[in-house]
Amino acid sequence: MCDVMLLKPEIRLFRSIAVIALTLLLGCDGNFQSEDTKTLEWFKTTTGSGLSNIIGGAEIQKCVGISGSVEWKIFQGKDMAENLRVIEANVANKGKKARFQWAVNRENKNFELTFAEIDGEAQSRLSLALGLMTICSL
Repeated sequence: MCDVMLLKPEIRLFRSIAVIALTLLLGCDGNFQSEDTKTLEWFKTTTGSGLSNIIGGAEIQKCVGISGSVEWKIFQGKDMAENLRVIEANVANKGKKARFQWAVNRENKNFELTFAEIDGEAQSRLSLALGLMTICSL
């Protein structure tokens, strides 16, 4: 007969800590991905539309092709609301480097390109469209 009460206090304590730690690691729903990770994975599949979103995550993935690279980051900017995040893509291709930042609302999935630079120079919407031709493998 195996009764929990018959175990030594140290073993009961260890079991309790292990159960609590496992519960915290798995979360209540057993999901390993954080909301930020889910948002970033979703964003990588988005496409831009209109002037405010000239480029989205899917275009960045296509831009680098097989010869380039892209590093993704997601973070909450200073003084941003809880549901807003900044997604940043650092791109390297054809000897050039680019950095893009979008403001993303995690709740309604709206996003807006807020910053772009190519080789350290900030880009306007027009210059970005032209600059993408020099860096992308399209």
